[in-house]
Amino acid sequence: MNSVQEIHLLLRFLNKLKKTRNTFGLDPRDGVMFDDVYPKLIQLIPQLSKLKDNTLKKLKQDITDQLNRAVFVFFLKGASRYLKTPAGDNKSDFVSQAWTLEYFRIEPVLPKLTQLIRGRTILDPFAGSGNDMLLVAAACSPKNIVCSDLCYAGGMYVPGTEMYYDPKRNREEIEKIYENLPDWCNPHLSRIMTKYTYANAKNLPFPQNTFDWIVTHPPFGINLQPGGADYFLSLLPQLMQVVAQGIVFSSPTDWKKEFKKRNISVLDLTGDVTKSKSKYPSCFLLIKK
Repeated sequence: MNSVQEIHLLLRFLNKLKKTRNTFGLDPRDGVMFDDVYPKLIQLIPQLSKLKDNTLKKLKQDITDQLNRAVFVFFLKGASRYLKTPAGDNKSDFVSQAWTLEYFRIEPVLPKLTQLIRGRTILDPFAGSGNDMLLVAAACSPKNIVCSDLCYAGGMYVPGTEMYYDPKRNREEIEKIYENLPDWCNPHLSRIMTKYTYANAKNLPFPQNTFDWIVTHPPFGINLQPGGADYFLSLLPQLMQVVAQGIVFSSPTDWKKEFKKRNISVLDLTGDVTKSKSKYPSCFLLIKK
């Protein structure tokens, strides 16, 4: 594929997103994110036919970074996602979308997260549909990610259903988006998302220090049993056992008080990612081992 073909494919894809911008059901704050990235890409993409060597390599990386933003603004919550019946059949998942964070809530942590996990091994013990980790895989370039959840095949059903999550099928839906784009901007998610396994976070089936980091969106709010932060705190010894470096996780900002009461040192990586525009302010915290 020559540069002229690449430019055509990328601009066609980008303008297709633009046309659906107002009908896709984006959160308004994600819409603002797309309105920021669109003109940047419109300016960058035509330069593919003008630059060479190292400057071209940097341009491609810049385009890839911005293109991933555009893709996940739309499809982190909006891509088709699936559950799997005990018999192995797929059914549309209309449940987990509400539990997935919007892109605007995750983007603030991505630069610091990339510094921590690039080339590292990652576990998400509350992976659910797996969509959050698809964004982490595309944006942060970890070596590999293992997803586990209590509601994968062999475990419990997804609440309100008699089915399991099917994160592999969900990954394939995102991969389809990249199929007709230049290979150099394809994150090749299947090379990073290497394993999906049933596991209870109370008793993870991994030896000590198996992973460098845990990166996760643990259950809280309406999805968490009574006890608030107490449940997550009860899991910390088990979570810390399987990592060599520590844990990065989304958290209600109020949980910081609970960690302080227990003399657990946490670093707030983002501040309130909702910018005080939500009843439920949240942030990303880091606990180092």
